[in-house]
Amino acid sequence: MPDINLQGRPESTFVVHSALQAASGAGFWSNTEGWVEDLAQATTFTEDETRRFRLPVSAGDDARWVPISEAQAIEAAQPKNTFARALAVHLNSMRQDDAVGAIYALRRGDASRQMARLSPHDFEPEDIDQFEFVLFDGGNTAGDLWKCAFFPQQLVFQSVKEQ
Repeated sequence: MPDINLQGRPESTFVVHSALQAASGAGFWSNTEGWVEDLAQATTFTEDETRRFRLPVSAGDDARWVPISEAQAIEAAQPKNTFARALAVHLNSMRQDDAVGAIYALRRGDASRQMARLSPHDFEPEDIDQFEFVLFDGGNTAGDLWKCAFFPQQLVFQSVKEQ
């Protein structure tokens, strides 16, 4: 994680954070970029500025001032959030009316070691922990094709778009 320059004022340095904005991928505020994912891009504010400036508009109006130390802890927890967000995005893609493809999964502890085909409409994100590996082999009727492999135990995923 890139370090934000705290230069002698760690106790009085704040950023704006929104949990609802973070759920869509960008939970920190930048005066130049808007909502951003990386804390290193966020605008920092002094304690005095938090009293003088208004919070930006956010989803659900949940934006709040957070001390930099809390923001760093929030960002450190984001890899799981990124995994969950990617899972939700790919599952949503598989549920669209024009979607093609399938979801294949290797169930954790299954001695047969066979991949099972899962219906996108029956699979829920909270089911992911039952599996060692989940492959979304998807696309749409317009010809877009993609794959995304999820490794739930490691909270790692990899997406590729086919040309």
